[in-house]
Amino acid sequence: MMKIATAIAALALVSAPSLVMAAPGSCERVKSDIEQRIINNGVPADN
Repeated sequence: MMKIATAIAALALVSAPSLVMAAPGSCERVKSDIEQRIINNGVPADN
């Protein structure tokens, strides 16, 4: 049972950095999508 718990913990630690590295790209995509929606709604850029 201890080996299974250790294996699960190891997999979680190995996969965590890839999830964190994916976040900045996702954030930039969401930011650009919001900016495009604002532009499409006719809101001036200086607001």
